[in-house]
Amino acid sequence: MLYFGGKILLLAAILCLETSAKACTVAIAQDGVSVVQRSADGEWKHSRMVTLLIQEALEQAQCTLKDLDAVAVSQGPGSYTGLRVGASCAKGLCYGSHLRLLAIPTLTIIAQAQLHLGTEYILPMIDARRMEVYYNIYESALQPIQETNNLILDTDSFHRIKDKQVVFCGDGAFKLREFDLSEGWQIVDEGALAQHMAPLAEARFQQQIFEDVAYYVPFYLKPPNITKSKKPLF
Repeated sequence: MLYFGGKILLLAAILCLETSAKACTVAIAQDGVSVVQRSADGEWKHSRMVTLLIQEALEQAQCTLKDLDAVAVSQGPGSYTGLRVGASCAKGLCYGSHLRLLAIPTLTIIAQAQLHLGTEYILPMIDARRMEVYYNIYESALQPIQETNNLILDTDSFHRIKDKQVVFCGDGAFKLREFDLSEGWQIVDEGALAQHMAPLAEARFQQQIFEDVAYYVPFYLKPPNITKSKKPLF
């Protein structure tokens, strides 16, 4: 417990889960800093790997769930299945260990990692198949200037910011390489990682922006893309 400006600050130990992307990542954050990170390479192993990664992270940090104050989960958009795995795991841990639940928008997590570049805008993108992405536009103070949305990329998609200093980031940003980029634009392919959730989760904890564990659902943005099997039933 610390005193700052006459106010009591309860610095938190938070388990961070990022399951919206192809890789599954877990981190333990202490006072807004990621102190342990674990990840599982390879696509779509979340349901099998997330609890193992949590166990490994806790062992590496030499702590238990009882030492934590909250669980933070990547809110979406992203993989429908991955978001469900993360939400289910986070809610189960919160129920079983009486922890607070925090939800961090996935695009904000991606943007957070690029703040150090100091560009006018940060534009995180999540791959949504073909030339479509989920995206938002953030100012340098990590404030979104619009609602999260989906977009099919073309040569005029970001004409209004063509003269700005912009970093495009996330696992959907590579699609822009098919077009001519403006001089002040750069691309960073790094997607959402649990360690980048640390300062965002701490800020929400201090502001007491907690989710209702019973009613929390991820932000999918679009319904899942379900393909019917063509195999005969019998």
